[in-house]
Amino acid sequence: MPYGHDSGPSGLEYLSFLIRRIQKGMRMDSDLRVNADEVTVHEQRRRHPHMILIFIAGLVLLGYVGVCVFLYAKQEWLLFRPTKLASDHVFVFEHEFEEYNIEVEEGIALNALLFHADQARGVVYYLHGNAGSLNGWGHQANDFLENGYDFLVIDYRGYGKSMGSITEEVQLYNDVQQVYEWLTERYREDRIIVVGFSIGTAPAAYVASKNAPKHLILMAPYFNMISLAKQSVPFLPGFILRYPLKTYVHLQACAAPVTILHGDEDEIIPYNNSVRLSEYLKEGDHFITIRGAAHNNLSGHEDYKAAIRTLLIE
Repeated sequence: MPYGHDSGPSGLEYLSFLIRRIQKGMRMDSDLRVNADEVTVHEQRRRHPHMILIFIAGLVLLGYVGVCVFLYAKQEWLLFRPTKLASDHVFVFEHEFEEYNIEVEEGIALNALLFHADQARGVVYYLHGNAGSLNGWGHQANDFLENGYDFLVIDYRGYGKSMGSITEEVQLYNDVQQVYEWLTERYREDRIIVVGFSIGTAPAAYVASKNAPKHLILMAPYFNMISLAKQSVPFLPGFILRYPLKTYVHLQACAAPVTILHGDEDEIIPYNNSVRLSEYLKEGDHFITIRGAAHNNLSGHEDYKAAIRTLLIE
């Protein structure tokens, strides 16, 4: 897998595939015959149409409940696709960096890499996408280092060399806030730029709304996880999701300047998510469309690099 790529909504796509197969199976007419009375299934339907309808409705309801239970129980598997690394794994990058294990809870530490730029003007706090580990996401440092910013990237619980596992939204938000506070002990807050990519955008917006960073940059964000999930499973009840991840709510509470960047050919988090989010931008915020960019090649486009360059030299 190329550096710093999301796995995409593979779990939701698989779930949607299973649902379509169930629905297809329910539509198939049976050609079986009842041996006892030598009465065909079609004759039975004519005699007892209401019983057939009740039977089919029961199957549909049972399938629907089963899908909801599966989704509720397997949300972490659907949303978070970590790559684990051995505790003695040695990172290798072209730029200078330091490795930290930042305690976010007693007995739980998140693995982090802090890259250093020459004569840094500040630091970028980067919250990555839903797949992989720092082994790949560390390469995202280059564009920021070249423009005079140090770069801190963390692995969430269960990713890479980080301890524990993600079990609830509040826990995820608390973790990224704890790391932000660790960062403020080393950098002035007005020199911290919070950046979120893909699934990292809601946590990034949350952190920016609770603190006073210099800037918030959201790359390929989603409006909220409920609306994104419904694109794969349209009939999904919102209350089933334990990770609503409401980016738009945190965006409204963010006093810092905000910039949204999104490729208009994003196949994983559709571009219209950012269009909806742009309605919550305040005066002075920016929404930048990267023409021709998909989800996993956003950072490779020259328009993206130019936008980052402009934002960092302001």
